Amino acid sequence: MNHRYKPDWESLREHTVPKWFDKAKFGIFIHWGIYSVPGWATPTGELGKVPMDAWF
Repeated sequence: MNHRYKPDWESLREHTVPKWFDKAKFGIFIHWGIYSVPGWATPTGELGKVPMDAWF
């Protein structure tokens, strides 16, 4: 298998995958809540050189 794919949709459509791959389900669930806000700590090391408003 020495086929080179190009970064375009046409080349991607030529790529074949196993039958099980089409049936497989994969998902990512991201939930943003109050707990996703970073904690506060004393800036040290490289972080000490970054302004506080740029942390986020």
